[in-house]
Amino acid sequence: MSVAVTAQDEGVGQVVSKDDAERYVNGVKTEVAVARIRERVASLLVDLAGRGLASTTLSERVPDADLFVTRPVLADDELAPENMMVVSLDGLSVPGTPGDDGLLPDDVELYAAILKDAGAVALVHSKPAMRRRGPPAAPRSRV
Repeated sequence: MSVAVTAQDEGVGQVVSKDDAERYVNGVKTEVAVARIRERVASLLVDLAGRGLASTTLSERVPDADLFVTRPVLADDELAPENMMVVSLDGLSVPGTPGDDGLLPDDVELYAAILKDAGAVALVHSKPAMRRRGPPAAPRSRV
């Protein structure tokens, strides 16, 4: 066992392995990244809503982690960073994180699959298109 760090806890030295120290540092980096991404996703969603657009999904991958942050299914007036959900690349909400009680979008597994190879994904609709009633128009054939 290689010794990398000596931590002081109430005056008593504690030896920490290099692997444990690295895991701790990586965990802190991930937490900081998640907090920044929560802020960014929430801010972008508010900006989109202000431009008359409704985002059904806006997700961003957490660098160096098998996680992403996404918008839960909720009203536009609840788009605070703490409501954004942390999700695994398996499409599961990460328990014990703020927003983990939110409702995941129906297509979260699709976005999880995309985010394995991408940094972010968004599906945006205009609000008038979201309010349209009736069946979708039939596709036109190209001549």
